Amino acid sequence: MKILYLIIISTIFIYSEEYVVITNQKSTISSLTKRELKSIYLRKKRYYGGIKLIPLNLSLEDNLRKSFQSDILQMNFTQLETYWMKQHYKGHRPPYQVKSTKGAILFVKKRVGALAYIPYRYVDSSVKVIYRGGKP
Repeated sequence: MKILYLIIISTIFIYSEEYVVITNQKSTISSLTKRELKSIYLRKKRYYGGIKLIPLNLSLEDNLRKSFQSDILQMNFTQLETYWMKQHYKGHRPPYQVKSTKGAILFVKKRVGALAYIPYRYVDSSVKVIYRGGKP
């Protein structure tokens, strides 16, 4: 039982890296709540102040994505897969996927409506932080 407990605790620490959600410096978004982020990443909210939102996901294998999905979307891989299968028939597509944190930052710098979650340690003055999550 102790071994199982240690495995669970280790997994929580691996998946709970501090992250931030960023957007373009020119964006009118100053901050978002968990509820708003969930709505955006499930593609229920597509515009903010007349600007088309473009949420970005990291790759499926990325631990930060797993942490974000658990924290913000409160869904596991299977639940999300089922959700997007249903949405596909309504003509809705999941957020774009980028290969790396660097790719996410570059995309956000170029597109005003883009949003991405990245490790806090990668934040610089070229992007605007609109949400802070994960372990402090």
